[in-house]
Amino acid sequence: MVIAIIALLIGILLPALGKAKQQARKCIELAASRTLTQSLHARANDFSDELLRGGYDTIEASQLEVLDEFGRPIAFAEVKKRYPYRLAPYFEYVWAGTTHVNSRASLLRDREGTIAGGGILGNAFESWAYEVSVFPSFGYNALYVGGTNNTTAALRRDVFDKGRYTRRLGDALVPSDLIAFSSAFGTQSVAFGGNGDDVEGYFIVTPPPLELDWDETTRPDDWGHADPRYGEKAVTAMLDGHVELRTADELKDRRLWSDYARRRNDAQWDPTTSAR
Repeated sequence: MVIAIIALLIGILLPALGKAKQQARKCIELAASRTLTQSLHARANDFSDELLRGGYDTIEASQLEVLDEFGRPIAFAEVKKRYPYRLAPYFEYVWAGTTHVNSRASLLRDREGTIAGGGILGNAFESWAYEVSVFPSFGYNALYVGGTNNTTAALRRDVFDKGRYTRRLGDALVPSDLIAFSSAFGTQSVAFGGNGDDVEGYFIVTPPPLELDWDETTRPDDWGHADPRYGEKAVTAMLDGHVELRTADELKDRRLWSDYARRRNDAQWDPTTSAR
């Protein structure tokens, strides 16, 4: 009888504990994304209101001067082209609790020995920096905020080359409705020591396809890397600095991603279509 009662209590408590843990993870992510957006604002204030560039192609990235945690120039262009190390001085390189939370923060703690112990790229620090730069918990809306030419030729022509992105903080039409960062997920590359699994975190997010509904089997590459991991809702940090949860369906609204779509009031705007 006592065993049966204990089993019943466990059955009641376990779902509640699971919900509490999920709620705690969500709160941590909401707080961190707010801090991350504050860093984006601080950086813009130092650069005449100009937003952090979303990304660079490899040739341009190789010419950038980006420093690591120890004040040393980073040579690896793949690390420099992404946002984490270029924004890191504004949160003093404190990855855990800013760019990396929950499972990503735990992974960084587990891999701190990489710096001293050698790495998959032949250089211990490059291995560490690569992991940090590719899989932060939050993806940057790099194509439409800050701008990036490290993308497909069609998007480069129709968004970056034509200036259809928000370059300055003050240029945003409705900054409270423009995504800066979102919960993200990506796939670990086998070529760089991963196992091919999907993980929480990726450095860039883009609007999901209009024709594809999200579910737990959706692959990151197929859905723009935005991750509605909290009851089919994603944590989104808007450009004005506030954070909120957005449903998977809401994330399909192009007006949340692009000022150009907002100005046209076109929730289904496709930058590569000929009719504009």
